[in-house]
Amino acid sequence: MKLPEFVCARALRSGDKDDSIPVLRQILQSLGYLEKVTDSPFFDMELEKAVKAFQTGHCLGAGGVIEDETKVRLNWSYTKRLKMISDSISKIKNLVCASRTVIINIPTYSLYAFEDEKLKMSMKVIVGRPERPTPLMTSYVDGVEFNPVWVVPHTILFEDKLPKIQEDPEFLEKNNFKIFDHNDEEVDPSTVDWNDVDVNDFPYVFKQEAGKDNALGLIKFNLKNNEDIYMHDTPQRELFKKNLRALSSGCIRLELPGKLAGWLLNMDKDTVQEEIDTDETQTEPLESPVTVHITYIPVWINEEHGGGQVLWGDDPYNLEPNPLN
Repeated sequence: MKLPEFVCARALRSGDKDDSIPVLRQILQSLGYLEKVTDSPFFDMELEKAVKAFQTGHCLGAGGVIEDETKVRLNWSYTKRLKMISDSISKIKNLVCASRTVIINIPTYSLYAFEDEKLKMSMKVIVGRPERPTPLMTSYVDGVEFNPVWVVPHTILFEDKLPKIQEDPEFLEKNNFKIFDHNDEEVDPSTVDWNDVDVNDFPYVFKQEAGKDNALGLIKFNLKNNEDIYMHDTPQRELFKKNLRALSSGCIRLELPGKLAGWLLNMDKDTVQEEIDTDETQTEPLESPVTVHITYIPVWINEEHGGGQVLWGDDPYNLEPNPLN
């Protein structure tokens, strides 16, 4: 059995009339988002409710308007969906969970924290964009750093920061960067010809001072790995309003870093805020390391608030089956 193909050249919203709407109704009913199928070509309130539920279940904005991203997911075949479910079951079986475990699932752009296999919290995350993907790994967190200083990784330094310095000599000062040589001696940036530097033998280290405008925000989680991947806060809070959040340079930005810090350190929110308010860069060690899985599970069951909603994730790194298969 195959789902019918949904074809419509324009966006559809409540109140519209279109010959493609009966097919839309069939698809939504087949996937469990609509109770009854009719041949009505009108986009009524019942259909709008079903579309919103479909969008929520596919990690899209539940605006009820059918645009390109929603059309793509409406045309996912049964074969693709079964492959996604099979892949998810296999990956979940291979996860080893300790008494406290953090799972970052890239397709659903979410972090899930478990204690004794019970969900304690979830939050939105921002992961690496396709050209700078977040690597899949199992690691651990052993400390939380408050008011971190950012040491700029080479890729970001050469591809992002250096062109901006060459364009605007005041870029470093405006963004609270300091330059150090490999002996950790501070360098006056005005003494460097930034248009004549050798990226293959670069003698400087860039550090961004701690503060609310720091790229790491006010909290960084010491995630052990060799790829300069962190979990951290971010000053770009507006990005969490986006539904598809493969937007970073590889690190994982957290929607609620203070909440995670409190859970990891067994601190209440007031104590976490007191640590931030010192304005000092300091690391609080965990009593014991907490396992972190960064994984790519395409179908997730959202158990928060006692629910059992199925979430069909995005595929920012193009690792899942072709939708037409």
